Amino acid sequence: MPTFARDQIGTVLKKRVEALVKGYRQNVGIIGSSGLGKTDFLSSAYREFSLQPSLICAYVQAESFDFESLVERWTGALLAGYCRSESLPASISDSQGHSDKFEARIPKTLQSISRIRRQLHKEPAAVILRELFALSGLIAQETSKKVILMLDEFQEIGTLPDADPFAVLGREIMVQTDTLYLVSSSHPERAREIFRDKLSLLFGNFEIMELRPFEFTETIDFISRHFPKTYFSTQQKKLLISLTNGDPLYLDLILDRLKFYLSPETEQYVSDRLLFLAIQEELFDRKGRIALLFERMLDPVLRASKDGGANLRVLLAVSEGRSRLSEIASCAGRKTAETQKILQRLVHEDRVRKLGTFYVMEDPLFRFWLREVFQKKQRLCVPDEKSVCDELMVSLREKMEVIEHDEKKDIPSRIERLFKEFRNDAVEVETRKLKCPQFLEVAFRPAQGRFCSLAAKGSKDRWVCLVAEQKVSEEDVLSFIEDLKRSRKKIQQKIIFTFEGIDQNAKLMAQAAQVQVLGLRELNSLFGLYDLPKLMIFEDRNLHGSTVGPVAESIYSS
Repeated sequence: MPTFARDQIGTVLKKRVEALVKGYRQNVGIIGSSGLGKTDFLSSAYREFSLQPSLICAYVQAESFDFESLVERWTGALLAGYCRSESLPASISDSQGHSDKFEARIPKTLQSISRIRRQLHKEPAAVILRELFALSGLIAQETSKKVILMLDEFQEIGTLPDADPFAVLGREIMVQTDTLYLVSSSHPERAREIFRDKLSLLFGNFEIMELRPFEFTETIDFISRHFPKTYFSTQQKKLLISLTNGDPLYLDLILDRLKFYLSPETEQYVSDRLLFLAIQEELFDRKGRIALLFERMLDPVLRASKDGGANLRVLLAVSEGRSRLSEIASCAGRKTAETQKILQRLVHEDRVRKLGTFYVMEDPLFRFWLREVFQKKQRLCVPDEKSVCDELMVSLREKMEVIEHDEKKDIPSRIERLFKEFRNDAVEVETRKLKCPQFLEVAFRPAQGRFCSLAAKGSKDRWVCLVAEQKVSEEDVLSFIEDLKRSRKKIQQKIIFTFEGIDQNAKLMAQAAQVQVLGLRELNSLFGLYDLPKLMIFEDRNLHGSTVGPVAESIYSS
């Protein structure tokens, strides 16, 4: 069996398919930004589940040139999936090959496909669309098999010729109980909106799972797989984490570029200069693959409306660290109302994310490229890009120095600095909503248990936080709660920051006492909102051999 891209999602999907075979259907939606391996995940699932004779797997890339090409792809996918389930020979694109092998086996399905193709340019597109969406239910009924219909980038269905394509699809999803819909999207916000507003029908709802970038340890292991005998310094690893946010595509391209200068099989140390050179060539060089990718990402922003320049100025303002609406409008030289409309478009296109009162760019490498490469090229007054190239190397060195400087600070002092940035902001952290008041005083205080605590006072608000660098136990929570009870003044917010997790009973105890528990991911989201360096905690070791997680094994095998 192929290894799934992520063990957890793979395990859930296997359970859903087992339940489908037994007569219970739960649709699945996989969301995550581009480059995280969703298509590879669907490919792995397709190869595994299509081996079962009781299943028909059909994979459809929903993003197509036009309606006609989508019809060919959709019908061909169902026929190819049927062939695989019956161990019949089928070409990679069997959309046109309606041979005798289908006539005797699935006459109703073949008749419907033939009609769709025949009437494609004669009947209204909306009629054809309804018949197309009904095909998976028809073939399931005719063959008495279960169908797994995989729709990659399913949000593109919204562009099909119908007043409301998702309403049509939703009705079919609801009645086709023998079809499991496995959909993916590289536009998480748009996908969530579709799931919530268009596909939340009874018996058709989706279990949504998010494919995230690598965690810190996964990133380190991924680097070790590319260079099993090469030694990277802690600062170099943190630089790669900071720039890529653990995105496997970015990491793969940068490390692949580094192989032009270093042999992965030679035991050696990598110098900062060579690492910077590999990053520079990917971001700046005209043949840099990441640079080309970013140019393609930027193109729709420039063409989104007549005033593409205004879109660009707003996007650049966000890339420079402006996150509040008034700051962005001022930096972009636009009125607040116009800026807000532009930001709404950028949020819809997943170029910018709105988290409470903040507008942020969650892709740190795209943001870095916009600020350090694209914008500086646009400002050139002479036909010489060497100065921009030199400045990029300086920026990488400065970023490394910031990492080295932050390493010397203890964790509580960095949280203290974060709290001093609050300005009565409404924020959203990993779906949690917080009101971050402006504090007049932020300071550490002695703790009763194993961990230190932090107290923050504003004109109306008081926060008390426990900073736990080890796993939190019931005794730790009990000690914290007892400490809070001794306070004579009301405490509006009680938080435990935990970096190594918390026991389940301790978590329940904290919830009962109205104490919020925030992990490293949530804390780093807060750091990101205030444009502060992430807190990167991992065991620094040089690994040998293949110890990389299942993501890299599946997606980026050598």
